[in-house]
Amino acid sequence: MTDGNDLDGPFALGRVEPWGGPGVLPLRGLSGQQRTTPEGTLNVVGPRPLTAADRVVLLSELHSRCRPAFVALAAQCEAGFEVNGKRIVFAAFEAYRSPARQRQVYAAGTSKAREYQSPHQFGLAVDFVPLIDGKFVWLPADDKAWDALDRAVSGFATSGLSRPISWDRPHVEHSLWAKVRAALRS
Repeated sequence: MTDGNDLDGPFALGRVEPWGGPGVLPLRGLSGQQRTTPEGTLNVVGPRPLTAADRVVLLSELHSRCRPAFVALAAQCEAGFEVNGKRIVFAAFEAYRSPARQRQVYAAGTSKAREYQSPHQFGLAVDFVPLIDGKFVWLPADDKAWDALDRAVSGFATSGLSRPISWDRPHVEHSLWAKVRAALRS
């Protein structure tokens, strides 16, 4: 068990869901965005398109111990990367997930983790996705843009950020997740 200081902040164990409980999803602000997956295109319903201010709110929902590193990475990602002569911008698509949202992504097959088995439930992970012409686009797994994200994340290794899941290209998590996972198992 940890000393409790490692699990402080708004995403400590036992946190109340901020979105009102099961069935209320944290996808606010994404209306009009299209999520393109290998299975097809999904339209996201919500009040309006995601703005830079929305992404700031999204990152503010992260655990206080890892938020500074994710904010710095997000700034670098939003500045963009040169990939094959094109500028590719990545933006935070999803950070904290309620247990209801995690059940949904598990059921859809876009996550292999059930509720409370993902660092997203504890504010310890962010999915960064290419933002092209104002829309989130899931590029093929072998697209060189993902390599640019990998290089950017590796620059934050001393801050605890990594991409440990090779099949989930957008996923970036903080090393504090290992302590939380160990505490959950004990």
